[in-house]
Amino acid sequence: MFKISPVPASRPRVTRYGTYIAKTYAQYRKEMCKQVDDLSIKKFTNPIYVETVFYMPIPKSFSIKKRNLLDGTFCDVGGDMDNLLKALWDSLNGHAYTDDKQIVWSQEKKIYSFEPRIEIKIREI
Repeated sequence: MFKISPVPASRPRVTRYGTYIAKTYAQYRKEMCKQVDDLSIKKFTNPIYVETVFYMPIPKSFSIKKRNLLDGTFCDVGGDMDNLLKALWDSLNGHAYTDDKQIVWSQEKKIYSFEPRIEIKIREI
């Protein structure tokens, strides 16, 4: 489990002065690498199955009643699933597995929560 609010991967911005990535995505990658290093994760070398649950923050602009109703329900905002997965898988690259091309099967979902976090289970196939 990673105690970090999920952030979708963003495209690199290219200018005539160079290439850079968005600040929020850069901070997310930095924090994820720090949390991954703190855990002692077994590094997989064979094909793997990944199950991921993104617990997305409930917008503070919603009323308290609506926030309480949304807690634990499926989330349809907060970035595309493929961008959320790309950010997570790139962060785990070289730590939990050699390369993300080892992921041959995955299941994922986004759920609203008062405690934003990412829960991931990795199994060798």
